[in-house]
Amino acid sequence: MKYDQTTEYWDEIVKIRNQIFLNEQGLKDFDVCDRQDSVAIHFIVLLENVLIGCCRGKKINSKTMQIERVCISPNFRKKGFGKELIKFSMKYFHLKGINKVILCSQLDKKIFYENLGFQEIGNVLQYYGKEHVLMEIYQ
Repeated sequence: MKYDQTTEYWDEIVKIRNQIFLNEQGLKDFDVCDRQDSVAIHFIVLLENVLIGCCRGKKINSKTMQIERVCISPNFRKKGFGKELIKFSMKYFHLKGINKVILCSQLDKKIFYENLGFQEIGNVLQYYGKEHVLMEIYQ
């Protein structure tokens, strides 16, 4: 796993986001790329030099980061790659002095984040045609 601010893997990131968010999940009015990508930190999972997962971290303030756009290729799910991706990004944030991480989880993925220590902090909201819930963790 590594983080990438140079967008060396940008084409692969866009491809996996398209595959997951548009083709698989059918999110409505979802832009796989937005202006936040240029300022975000991108975390990637490589297996034999092939990108199989990614997420991005967006700074909210000096002590808070938000994890967004988490995706793992379908053939590599339930193998620990998603868990390691989130843990890797949180460790990076911690080393940078960040003590709070938030995310907006799709409701059906909430238990995944709860198992990593995140707690639900808000009501269920609709984003892109799917139910989401805001979650946080302090580290």
